Amino acid sequence: MKLLFLVFPALVTVCFSQELIDLSDFSGNNIKNQLNTVPAPFGIYISAHSDSANLLSSMFIVTGNGKQISLNELKNRKAADNPSELEPYTVDDTAYLTTALTKYQLSQLNGVMYIGIFNQLLNNNFFVMDISNAMNIKLQRLGKINSTILFLNTNMALNPYKSSVISQWKQNGDSSAYLYANYPMDTPETKNSQIFSNPMKTDQTDVFFSNVEKFSIIMKSFYLKTFNGGPDFTVTPGYCKWGIMFFASLREQLSSDSIDRTTTSAYTTTGFYMKQSGKIDSTMTINTMRDTKYSGVTGANIIGSLPVGGKVQVGEYDGASKNEFSIPPDDSIVPWSAPVIGQNIQISSENGAPGQYYVQYFVFQGQLSTGATSLPGRQTTVNPGNPTVPGKTTTKIETTTKSSGLLNTIGSMIIMTVYCLVLK
Repeated sequence: MKLLFLVFPALVTVCFSQELIDLSDFSGNNIKNQLNTVPAPFGIYISAHSDSANLLSSMFIVTGNGKQISLNELKNRKAADNPSELEPYTVDDTAYLTTALTKYQLSQLNGVMYIGIFNQLLNNNFFVMDISNAMNIKLQRLGKINSTILFLNTNMALNPYKSSVISQWKQNGDSSAYLYANYPMDTPETKNSQIFSNPMKTDQTDVFFSNVEKFSIIMKSFYLKTFNGGPDFTVTPGYCKWGIMFFASLREQLSSDSIDRTTTSAYTTTGFYMKQSGKIDSTMTINTMRDTKYSGVTGANIIGSLPVGGKVQVGEYDGASKNEFSIPPDDSIVPWSAPVIGQNIQISSENGAPGQYYVQYFVFQGQLSTGATSLPGRQTTVNPGNPTVPGKTTTKIETTTKSSGLLNTIGSMIIMTVYCLVLK
């Protein structure tokens, strides 16, 4: 008697997660570091802007068929028409990382490896960008698509390290954009876990802002998810203060911030502030452009994590008058608003040095209405096209090589069978 079992892996749903690995966490001395945390096929991306080419050239990915490639080659695996977009190295079976480097040599590395899942390889609207140079992200030209962009910043020559400036934000009012810390997983994001969004979810209604202030992010990885189209904006490695790129001493780094003592650039606008872990408590003051003939609203969303006893305070101040709100931040945004626009907005923390938090603030001239709010001056829809980076008129974020070599893999997975013969 023969028993025949047919197994179709493509029809079986198994939960696996993407992974972001610090290169310094790998073991050396020719140990095989297995990389199969997700099922094949999967993609490997390397961002290692400040790491030695000699060290990276001594680290190798070895696949099940015996092929090997160095991390230095992967670091430079960029889209032909976009020097900022990382191209995945596709692994069709198994893979491990091996190197003869010592533990000390590995500890000098600051780069990261991102392992992306099969669905991301198939998605032409999923991008991994290396923030080594200034880039113009132009999603409006792609039309009303949903997209995910993972940004990796491993530049240690910046002060603060791994800092990025986002500016020149332009967005159509019928699209949505959500910015998250860390990196995308295969499961939906927890509700209200975004650190910035447009439209912004306030304590009264969802509000779309046609004007977004320049802001800084200090993280090795963050990502943007867009729906029904997305914004155009510029991402630049570095930190900004009073409108210029800011490179400072460590003492200045611990006491200065990109938004402190700046003034908002419109009567109705939204901005963002992030206090990174390890930075001492301080107070950020944002002066507000306002017309005192009109009433309005000031508000903020707070999210993050501080040690026990830590809290974040936001408020609007106008001479002796003030409205303040204080709360220990959580992993879900906590909204606050006051029915007035003061001379300035202040953001501060208490017992927060070891923690990290994010504040999206806004000023709105006029009265917030119930339901989604559309503001004057929103951008008009641009004909679909391709996003570009500075100086590259033909550069595009999306690439035609994303799925190369994958169609055969899809077919083989669908028709692949495992025959288990039990002979009696």
